[in-house]
Amino acid sequence: MKVIGVKRLHGVSVKGPYDFAELFCCSKLETGKFGGATVEGGGEEMIAMECDPTAVAQFDGLTFPCEVTLKTESRPVRGEWKSVCIGVDRAAVVASKAVKGAQQ
Repeated sequence: MKVIGVKRLHGVSVKGPYDFAELFCCSKLETGKFGGATVEGGGEEMIAMECDPTAVAQFDGLTFPCEVTLKTESRPVRGEWKSVCIGVDRAAVVASKAVKGAQQ
């Protein structure tokens, strides 16, 4: 997955403490007919994905944008089941950097 950034927000509001994170990725823009709608265009689109706040530290040391293999699981988020990033496959990141370094 092409990751362009990650952020974590935490603090205390009038409702109490909060702690959440988001991962920002690029995905190939899907075009075609979907029901009664037609999607046209090309390239990539930005998607935001829920991220476990404890996983944010796993992105330290990466240079964005970067290609990584995400570890995900389904979790309830604000009343819906969503795919949540729970980490990064660091072995895949190291292998990716080694390949890119060899090509330069």
